[in-house]
Amino acid sequence: MSVGDEEWPAARVFHITGGIRALNLDRSVVEFQPMTLGGKVCRLHCRSYRGVFVDIRKLHLGIVGTDTYAHALN
Repeated sequence: MSVGDEEWPAARVFHITGGIRALNLDRSVVEFQPMTLGGKVCRLHCRSYRGVFVDIRKLHLGIVGTDTYAHALN
């Protein structure tokens, strides 16, 4: 699957209930913070930019808000 800049126009930080953050900074990868107690990072691979919301909700996580960061030229 080819992932172009047009498909992933901005980086996002999802704020999830319970103080969890989901960082969508590197295209299709969503990385959750904080790390597990064992120091491991939980990652989710998503198929599309719009589908990240659905994929996070499929994990039964409630999204409280989202910060979106885009380049000024986009």
